[in-house]
Amino acid sequence: GHGRGARAGHQAWLGRIFSDRLPKAPAARRHAIHALHAATDVYIWKLLRRDLQLSRADTERIMLELVDGILERAGTGTGRRRRSSRRTR
Repeated sequence: GHGRGARAGHQAWLGRIFSDRLPKAPAARRHAIHALHAATDVYIWKLLRRDLQLSRADTERIMLELVDGILERAGTGTGRRRRSSRRTR
């Protein structure tokens, strides 16, 4: 059905958006894209916003944390750690 086309489109979009941060090895890249697909699925937004009644800001923050976690596990994290405990003295 057209669900498969939408899935392929979403994964292609993720591949473009995160191209510089995805692993180069095909299997690792595919795995990261599948994980990113799950983390950015509209049902995650619905779960957080509607079911858990979170604010838009909290929902966005959680989804970014999921994406960052996936990219960091893939060895290519954004490196954006606002509240880093690493302070230079």
